[in-house]
Amino acid sequence: MSELLGAAKAHFSALVDGELESLEVKEWPINGEPAKIFFRRYLTVEQKGELVALYNDNKPYEMMVMAIIYASRKENGDLWFNKMDKFQLMRQVDPTVIEDIFGRMELFSVDEEEIAKK
Repeated sequence: MSELLGAAKAHFSALVDGELESLEVKEWPINGEPAKIFFRRYLTVEQKGELVALYNDNKPYEMMVMAIIYASRKENGDLWFNKMDKFQLMRQVDPTVIEDIFGRMELFSVDEEEIAKK
């Protein structure tokens, strides 16, 4: 491995091993309290590429759901969702809550006017 690649990997590792941020989802209470989703604003290049491809394929809601699947974690860092949950998140969850969570995570910016057009 080259010295530069090693430095790049160390940089990304420090980002993804950093402190988790959190947000509350009052619409999804657990034990009477708003659900708490922990997350980091960092995705892999592969994950971001998949999200961009979904967006470019006029699938902005599928893109938002996949971003939430990739980023949402429990307080201990374990993932809340896996790819198998996509079907239920796409068909059995309020889209306005998905929009809200995606927006608050700020994983990357998407022009809302562009989403409306698609």
